Amino acid sequence: MSRANLHLFERRRKKHGLFSFLRRERTAIDKLALVSGVISPLVTFRQAWLLWFAGAEKEGISVSMWVTWLAIAFIWLTYGIVHRDRAIIAGHILWVLADSAVLAGLFFA
Repeated sequence: MSRANLHLFERRRKKHGLFSFLRRERTAIDKLALVSGVISPLVTFRQAWLLWFAGAEKEGISVSMWVTWLAIAFIWLTYGIVHRDRAIIAGHILWVLADSAVLAGLFFA
């Protein structure tokens, strides 16, 4: 890269950010992903409700699976915080709450 091109690249990077080419308007698939990212953990709350209030059988529910889901949600939440991605943060806060509610229902309900 020539010195002139490098200078233009640096000016563009400072003005728009290194990954400015990734910024674009939200498309229909972006909106659909955002909606499904909120709905998915909300659907999981049904499992917690069944454990807490409907007296569902606990024998068929894997504690290790729900601990794994909780750990994955924490990893994604941390990723969202580090990258300041509000959609990932919001969705994975819901996942942490949902997974924690199921685990609490397994042990305390």
